Amino acid sequence: MRRTLSYLKPDHWAYNTDLKDPGYDPREAARLLDGAGWKVGSDGIREKDGIKLKFTVSTTSGDKAREQAQVMMQQNWKEINVAMEIKNSPASVVLGEYFTKSQFDVLLVAMSPVIGVDPDYIARMHSKYIPAKYGVGANYMQYENPEMDKLLDEGVATYDRNKRKEIYGKIQKLFLEEVPAAPIFNWNMILGKKSEVLGYKVNPYITKYTSNVQEWNWG
Repeated sequence: MRRTLSYLKPDHWAYNTDLKDPGYDPREAARLLDGAGWKVGSDGIREKDGIKLKFTVSTTSGDKAREQAQVMMQQNWKEINVAMEIKNSPASVVLGEYFTKSQFDVLLVAMSPVIGVDPDYIARMHSKYIPAKYGVGANYMQYENPEMDKLLDEGVATYDRNKRKEIYGKIQKLFLEEVPAAPIFNWNMILGKKSEVLGYKVNPYITKYTSNVQEWNWG
């Protein structure tokens, strides 16, 4: 596993190496919440205008690593007087309309690249691709930002790699600042093949192991 601050892998050509980890600072988080008017109530939970500051985090039942992460997250939120509830279901439920129709508060899942090696993320971040609203796309976060839309449109309309790297650097910076999702790490997959299979190439940006199957041969 490798730490990442972006939807891209750290070794991707478009990864923004200037991204800064905001760090873990519960005291600062509590101060910001106080300043925003979320005061601690008599039951120890923050509230504002009669609304309790609480939310659910969901994932697929039985995934021990994710369930352990949820417990840690719950403890961290409790430390700053925010109630985080765990709401898990089988994968068949979580990855159905619960995911695609954005019926969750926060969802803890793995996200695969949309179109392989290209840094384009329009389908997952552009406001016109919110399936819960328009029936198309994969912006399950329901993220809407005109500035992000403009940058995403520029990214796919630009051919020069250096210019694209600059555009996607801005996209990743905005993504980190606004946190529609919080990338944690990238998987490191361990794959095996028979020594007689020649021509196989690892492609870390797609989920299919047969990406260059046309180049394989038995020797």
